[in-house]
Amino acid sequence: MFVNYNPIQHRPAKNVSERNLVGQHDGELSEFKVESLELLESTEKNLLALEGGSDFRANYDSIFRVFHTLKGASGMMGLE
Repeated sequence: MFVNYNPIQHRPAKNVSERNLVGQHDGELSEFKVESLELLESTEKNLLALEGGSDFRANYDSIFRVFHTLKGASGMMGLE
């Protein structure tokens, strides 16, 4: 079984199956996955635009917002 290492806590992080998802319904997790994939697709487009020489600041800000949103949403879902 693969276990993620969390260098900040200096101990193995919990496996996804061991995480506490009390109160989370399958529908909420499915919606979280769908929205996360959509956000990652937009990030991919912004990264490709950066590579192509497009407006750095606008694309960088958009990429930052996506990862900030993912971090907050995963925290609300009880994911570590």
